[in-house]
Amino acid sequence: MPLMEQLLGIENALAGGSDAQYRRHLDDDAVVIIPGQALSKDDTVAAVAESPGGRRDGQQGYEALMSTAYSRADGDWKLVLHQQTPIQDA
Repeated sequence: MPLMEQLLGIENALAGGSDAQYRRHLDDDAVVIIPGQALSKDDTVAAVAESPGGRRDGQQGYEALMSTAYSRADGDWKLVLHQQTPIQDA
């Protein structure tokens, strides 16, 4: 499978995934940077487990610029850094 398809497959699994998906695809030393916080793998997995997921009633959608870096370890691609910066209205 081409590299881009592999990485997009992981991104899609994480976008709609459960804490188990995050536990599987994040490197043990991963850092996830969201507005106001830098989370470890364990913190990220716990936050996803506690989140209802999807759009919450009464809240507007969230748009952000995002970047993700992966590393290949033992034949698997692992997320090592993910960052989100909210897009402000012009």
